[in-house]
Amino acid sequence: MHIALIGLRASGKTTIARILAEQLQWRHVDLDELVLERNGYDSVARYFMDHGESAWRTGELDAFDTLDADEDLVLSLGGGAPMIDRIHQVLQQRRADGSALVILLDPPLQVMQQRLKAETGDRPSLTGQSPADELEQISQARRPRMLELADQVIDTSRHDPDECVESIKRFLSGRQEPGSA
Repeated sequence: MHIALIGLRASGKTTIARILAEQLQWRHVDLDELVLERNGYDSVARYFMDHGESAWRTGELDAFDTLDADEDLVLSLGGGAPMIDRIHQVLQQRRADGSALVILLDPPLQVMQQRLKAETGDRPSLTGQSPADELEQISQARRPRMLELADQVIDTSRHDPDECVESIKRFLSGRQEPGSA
């Protein structure tokens, strides 16, 4: 089973995924970190500068394809990964056969912008604007597709990470009960 956390930048994917994986005693895979590791980089922004967004998306797909579908793992996907057709299709297929659960972390846009202004982190610009300023445009392009994929949507601004993890675990538990859909 894979539990895939998706969402825009600064939605809390990596933080919540690490806590969830630890509590479930599953492996955590951060797709961004896996791409960097596989390509000998330590910075997403640097990779973008050297190779561009298209190469990054190819790296995300290649890294995603290395994951064992039968392994129990918590996966934090980069914000753009669900926009890659093959990743989107695989997640839909795995949701349909019960081997994946997709959680959309979806705080209000203003909350993510505040987080990005406080700490940009290793986030490259996709539009030439600052990561906080470009977020609204990116949200308009990505959020509908993310909502389409989501089994559960969590507003991470209303709960601390531990409460978000408990919500995911309750949702997972409910799906695993006999006779549940």
